[in-house]
Amino acid sequence: MNAFPDTHGITVRIARDIKPLTSEKRTLDLMIAESRAIIAERSDLGAVLPAPEVAKRLIRATVAPTKPTGGETEVKSTAGKVILRYAHSTRGGYTFKVPARSGASAAEVLKAIENILTS
Repeated sequence: MNAFPDTHGITVRIARDIKPLTSEKRTLDLMIAESRAIIAERSDLGAVLPAPEVAKRLIRATVAPTKPTGGETEVKSTAGKVILRYAHSTRGGYTFKVPARSGASAAEVLKAIENILTS
């Protein structure tokens, strides 16, 4: 409920789509994690999503994640937001991408890169 900016935006259709997913612990935990990420985005970046978009993100969080295109691996913050994407080239190098508005500090991104290079 807290993921939605306004509870008046929760329509019957949204409730009908989300309700069955709350009965299984695994999907409920995934939706809770995604709702925390949505709340963090709203408080950090001021990004207010409309209720249908919040519902889509919550539902999408319960589906098995697909691998990013191009063989990239994602690094997420503790809030669950992607702060870094990287790919390992065949020549032994790395390509790093920092998404715009990731909300991560430079120190957090550098620490993630350091962890990748030392592992």
